Amino acid sequence: MGRSRDRASGDFDDLNITNVGTLQLDSIYGDGDGNTSLAFSGSDVITVTTGGTVAATIDDAQNLNLLTDSAVLKFGADGDINLTHQHNVGLTTNGDFTVGDDLILSSDSSVIKFGADSEITLTHDHNVGLLLKHANTADNSFPRITLQTGDTDISADDVLGSIKFQAPDEGAGTDAILVAASIDAISEGDFSASSNATKLNFKTGASETAATKMELSSVGVLSIPADGSDLTGVTNAIHLGASADMKIFHNGGNNFILTDQASQSFTVLSDIVRFNTRNNGESLFGATLDGGFFAKYDNTTTLQTISGGVQVDGDIVLGGSGNGINLGVTSNTNSNTLDDYEEGTWTASQSVGGNSSITVDDEQYVKVGRMVHFDLVISFSGSDVDRVSIAGLPFTATNTAAVATYFASSAYSDFKALVSGNTILGANTTGDASYAEVEGMTARFSGTYMATA
Repeated sequence: MGRSRDRASGDFDDLNITNVGTLQLDSIYGDGDGNTSLAFSGSDVITVTTGGTVAATIDDAQNLNLLTDSAVLKFGADGDINLTHQHNVGLTTNGDFTVGDDLILSSDSSVIKFGADSEITLTHDHNVGLLLKHANTADNSFPRITLQTGDTDISADDVLGSIKFQAPDEGAGTDAILVAASIDAISEGDFSASSNATKLNFKTGASETAATKMELSSVGVLSIPADGSDLTGVTNAIHLGASADMKIFHNGGNNFILTDQASQSFTVLSDIVRFNTRNNGESLFGATLDGGFFAKYDNTTTLQTISGGVQVDGDIVLGGSGNGINLGVTSNTNSNTLDDYEEGTWTASQSVGGNSSITVDDEQYVKVGRMVHFDLVISFSGSDVDRVSIAGLPFTATNTAAVATYFASSAYSDFKALVSGNTILGANTTGDASYAEVEGMTARFSGTYMATA
């Protein structure tokens, strides 16, 4: 070899070793630096010592062990990217960190921190999920999640972001593993410098991939776009109450508010209540605190409550046979029911006495319940011997009733008139009165009788 050496220490001066198959050494020290070495301990471990301190080892499991707190691995030609050990904490880097596959944080309550001050944290919540927190204690400090799209030309119906819910591991498969619900932000038109109109689309699934059930538009309109399947409000409706006792829904061409329990009421709390037409052009009915209730026909009030009772500006029509007004009672009884009122004219006619004639005028009647009052003016001529018989009364009498006679001279003072059925009959003190007995008489007949109905 041409150089002297110290066999005890294995130190050499400058040494040129060529064509040596195997070189066995315990350690290698730098020239003139006894504190730095590379040692082979014989236990399948390579030890690196610098400054007299063991800095690193490579063990039999091929692990590189840096044995100094705050040890730094530097990368790059100028060592600009560092991976630094923090005692009892972990590793830090001054550059980006890219993971090509799974990133596993294997401890409960592990935390990922963001920001120069680590003010935003994402923490594992054992057996629950993740916690996003803004660690700043100042007022109005809160975390925010923003979903952003990179699309540079937003058109109508473009999805800006979506949150979906799914159970992909459900053992039943088929519908069970489809997306069960989602919330989508969808553009309502082309975005421009003056418009970013967007709606929120809420989707849920029944036996399907989640489909739209509700939408909130850019102008704040909340809509359920599908009709209800029936009149119970079970589907496509707004339900209120713990037992969904109140339902609001649309079905076909109609809209419904359903109170689903017979024992419950529908109450509107307001000092002023108005029901108007859909264009707000006319008022239909309503009520005002201390002002009473009103109802209108063709935008004109026809019924209203007043301080003294009820005011009706128009006719009251009781539809249907047998209906009426009960007076002086608190329940419906026939004897207290005023079920008919009418007034009008009738036509009187001579039923017998062909050799005599009558002239009639001003035939009128008023009927209240079953009580009928009638009037007419009648003139007689001719001397027929048949009994006076004037037909045509508007209602059939239940029994014979007397009729008052006015404007007749004393010559006819013995004449009496009776009502029987629908006919006025002549009478006198001795019996029937004939046309001959009243020839030349003009009188007003006025009578009241009880009708059969």
